[in-house]
Amino acid sequence: MIQEVDQNSCDSQDSGDELLYISTVKTETWRNSEDRWIVDVHIGDKALPVRIDTGAKCSIISKKSLNKLELKSKMFEITDSKKILKSYTGHKIQQIGKIRLPVIFKDREIYETFEIVDMEQDNIISGDFAESLNLVKRIDTIDTIEEIAKPNELSHDFPELIKTSGTLPGEYRLTVAENAKGVVHAPRRIPAAIKEKAITELRNMEENGYITKVEEPTEWVSSMVVALRKDKVRICIDPKDLNEVIQRENYPLKTIEDVIPLIPDAKVFSVLDAKSGFLQIKLEEPSSYLTTFNTPIGRYRWLRLPFGIKSAPEIYQRIMDQMLEGIIGATAIIDDILIAGRNMEEHDKILKQVVERATKHNLRLNFDKCFVRKAKVAYMGHVITDKGLLPDPAKIQAVVEMPAPQNKEGVRRFLGLVQYLSKFIPNLSQVDAPLRTLLKFDVLFIWEYEQEKSFHELKRL
Repeated sequence: MIQEVDQNSCDSQDSGDELLYISTVKTETWRNSEDRWIVDVHIGDKALPVRIDTGAKCSIISKKSLNKLELKSKMFEITDSKKILKSYTGHKIQQIGKIRLPVIFKDREIYETFEIVDMEQDNIISGDFAESLNLVKRIDTIDTIEEIAKPNELSHDFPELIKTSGTLPGEYRLTVAENAKGVVHAPRRIPAAIKEKAITELRNMEENGYITKVEEPTEWVSSMVVALRKDKVRICIDPKDLNEVIQRENYPLKTIEDVIPLIPDAKVFSVLDAKSGFLQIKLEEPSSYLTTFNTPIGRYRWLRLPFGIKSAPEIYQRIMDQMLEGIIGATAIIDDILIAGRNMEEHDKILKQVVERATKHNLRLNFDKCFVRKAKVAYMGHVITDKGLLPDPAKIQAVVEMPAPQNKEGVRRFLGLVQYLSKFIPNLSQVDAPLRTLLKFDVLFIWEYEQEKSFHELKRL
């Protein structure tokens, strides 16, 4: 390789000289048919083997190769060169001068100045000249897709996202039917093993502004529900009676089938997960009192939209659609935002727009669950790739590992899981017919050969 070198760090030379280092490799040792960086160009009717060196600052021809070209015309004159060539060992390379030659490759003929060396040196053409001959192509941007996003990559690239408050603009109203009568539920008993954890979580939620104490009488009081996930307590409410009188928003919810046709040529994907989802939506005070619930330490009401309210998904979907309106390549299903681009440049442009909107709306993201610049992403129970929609391997594994049903409820669970994969299973209605027959009201649960065959066929598909 030939490379420019800072003159101050080299041997002294005339101010007009240019110092270049060059690798020296004897022709007979490097030439082989499998070396893709060696090509034959033509000077007149003579072939000249040259090595493409994309790092070279000039082109080189050996004295021996130049003599073989048998150039007799006076136009091919050797002139003095001010370039100084040295090997990487620091030895000066014998140089005769320079010559300007017409180089032909396929349908192109371009003149190039070659430095002439008096040694068994492979002939070299520089990267710039190789590009002129269409031997190489310069790529200014490379679309690299990381299969695994770097930790905190999103927060690193967009630090402004860390500062969002997690409170979306506006306050939202829960509308109940006219003349609806409130229902008050008594507190539910909580297992002693998780009671203290539940109380601690209530205190944390109060401190974070999700809930607040209620002292005055309220028409509606729901029961508290405590869920335990890997030693982490989650507080919800059971608004069964309240949901019966809440009027829905009737805003259309998206499905994966709605999203896929919008991104037919996408190859780079990101998924952004909104932290705490519905809890980023503030409630109007009258609506807040509708969500009052009983706890072991008194009543609380939600200041934010709680999980379990039947209109919550529609409210959230409308907010997300409004936030992403006009950004082609970005869509959301509830609190999961999908970004899809045909290449890295387009993807990052969309991502930047989404981040700007999210920051403006104070949307807080769960960075641990965000996946950025990937060739495939898990999204809404599926896997989205540049080849299209694929089933989630975890769902397939669950079907494969599920034991044979022992009752009608087991059949219902199995078919429910299979139904998720229905779009990937040909002739599903025919294959699962023997199992669906067992769910009929007037049919006893009897597991026979036809059911066993259907069960294993579905697993195979």
